[in-house]
Amino acid sequence: MDDKLKWVPFLNQQSIEESPLRVEDRVLKMERKRGYDDSRGGRDKKYKGEDGDVADAMPENIDDVLAPLWKMPYEDQLQHKISTLEGILKQIVKRLRTESSYDIPKWIFELKGRLCCEYGGVVPSPSRDHYRNKVSFDIGYDVKGAPCVGSRLGRTSEGITATADPSSSVIFPREAVAVRNSLQKLVEITCALEVPLTPYDKTTRLGFWRGCTVRAQASGEVMVMLQVNSQLLATATSSLNLEVAPSTSSANPLPQPVNKEDVRRMISDHFTKERAAGLRVDSLQIQEWTGVANAAPVDLPWEVLHGSPTISETLLGLSFQISPNAFFQTNTSLTELLYETVCEWAIPQLASSPFPSTSVTKSASSESSASSSSSTSSVPSSSSSSSASPAFSASALPPLPSVILDVCCGTGTIGQCIARALEQYGRSDSSPSQPRVVGLELAEDAVLNARDNAARNGLNNIVYIAGKAEDTLPNVLLTLPAGSRCVAVVDPPRAGLHPSVIKVLRASKHIDLIVYVSCNQNSLVVDAAHLCRSASKSMR
Repeated sequence: MDDKLKWVPFLNQQSIEESPLRVEDRVLKMERKRGYDDSRGGRDKKYKGEDGDVADAMPENIDDVLAPLWKMPYEDQLQHKISTLEGILKQIVKRLRTESSYDIPKWIFELKGRLCCEYGGVVPSPSRDHYRNKVSFDIGYDVKGAPCVGSRLGRTSEGITATADPSSSVIFPREAVAVRNSLQKLVEITCALEVPLTPYDKTTRLGFWRGCTVRAQASGEVMVMLQVNSQLLATATSSLNLEVAPSTSSANPLPQPVNKEDVRRMISDHFTKERAAGLRVDSLQIQEWTGVANAAPVDLPWEVLHGSPTISETLLGLSFQISPNAFFQTNTSLTELLYETVCEWAIPQLASSPFPSTSVTKSASSESSASSSSSTSSVPSSSSSSSASPAFSASALPPLPSVILDVCCGTGTIGQCIARALEQYGRSDSSPSQPRVVGLELAEDAVLNARDNAARNGLNNIVYIAGKAEDTLPNVLLTLPAGSRCVAVVDPPRAGLHPSVIKVLRASKHIDLIVYVSCNQNSLVVDAAHLCRSASKSMR
C-alpha cells in the first residue's frame, strides 16, 4: 500500500498521447465524496453535523450510539420491542404472498390481516445493565485527532470513523472497560515511539493497532483479543535496519520494538504488569490481519500470548469452553431463558421437565435493556398451515424425534442443553450409530470447542461435523434410516440461512419441525417466507 501511494503523484505527472493522466486512490476518492478532509494525510476523523460543527454534532452520551433506547424507561422499551416484532410478523405474511404469488397457501387467507403466528410477547431480561459478555473496541482517533480505544461514533460508509471513550456505557461490563483503559495507555505510549505504532487507518490502510475484542463472561473469566497489522512494521524495520536503544524518557518507558517478536513481548509485558495491579486477564491473544475490513477470515489463527486459548462459561448447569472465533450469546442470563424456550419448542415433552436454572418461559422473543437479543420463532417445514408457534395439547404430543439437528451450532450450547434435558427426561437410550443430537458448524475451532464441551459435560448422545451447513446437512439427512423423525434447530448468523440450506430443510421428508433462533429479524422475514411458501420448481 505504501508503494502504491508513492506512485500516485508520479503517474499524475505523466501523459498518454498528450492527454494528462488522472490517477487517484479509489478508497481516498470514495471517502472524499463522503466528506473527508484528507489534508492531514487522509486521517481527519470528523463527526460533523449539517452545519459542519464537530462539537454540536457529538452525541450527548456514547450510549446514544451503542444503545439508542437507553434513555427510555424499561417498560417502554418492552412495549417498543412488542410493537416492532408484531410488525415483523406482519411483514412475513406480506413476503409470503410475494414469494407465493401464483399459489398462495390457504392458511394465509385465513389470517385475515392478523399476525402470521401466535405471538407470546416479550420476556424481560434478568440483567439490564453491563450485561454484554462480548465487547468489540475500535482503535482509531477521536474527534480531536488523538489515539483512542473506544467505540465508533457512526458508520464508515457514512464518512464517520471517529471513536470515543465508551467507559460510561450502561451495557459494557466493568471488566471490559478496565481492559479498554489499560490498552488505551499502551496505545498512547506506542504512538509516541520514535517509529510510532499508530492506529490502523482504513483510508490510507496504514497503521498497527486495529481493534480489541474482550469476552467477560459471567463465570468471571476474561479473554482479550488484539487484532494488529504488523505488515508495515516488518517492512520498515527490515529496510531501515533500526537499532534503537531503550528509551530513558519517563513519558515513554518502552524500548523501540524493531520486529514482531518485540511487539509481542511489549504487549505481553504490559498486560503482565497490569495483571499484577489487579486487571483480570485469563487469556491474551493476538491476530495479524492486513485486510481492509475488520472481519478477518474465520480460519485466520490467533496466537496466545498469555493464559489459556479458551475461557469457560456455564449455561443451564453445563460448562462451555469459548475460543476467540466461537459464537456465544452476549447476554448470559437471558440466554438461559432463551434456550429453555428452544428446548420446549423443539421437544414439547420437556415443558414438564425441570431445568437447572430459573423459571421456564414460553415467549417468541427476549429483551435486554438497551439492545434487542435473539428472538425465537418456530416455522413449519413445508407450506402447511401449521402455527409458527408450536402448541401441542398434553394428549396430542408428537413422538420424540430420532434426531435433533443443531444447525449453525457454534460451541454446541443449544444442542447440549437439549441433550441434557433429554437425559433428565429419561430418554438417553440412543446408540452410538444413531446419535440423538447432531451439530453442524462452519468454524473448525468452534467444533473443537463443542466436542470438548460435550466430553466435559458427560454427553455421549451428540456428535459434531465441521463444514458449511449447505454441504454437511444433505449428507447427514441421507444417512438417516427410513421413517426417522427429525427436529431442526437453526441459529444462523445475521445474514440468515444459505438458500441451499433452506431448500434441504424444505425437501427433507425426515424434518417435520424447525425452530428458528433469530439474531436479525430482517433475515427472519426472508427465511420464514422461503421456508413456508408454496412449492415451486426451484423450491420444493
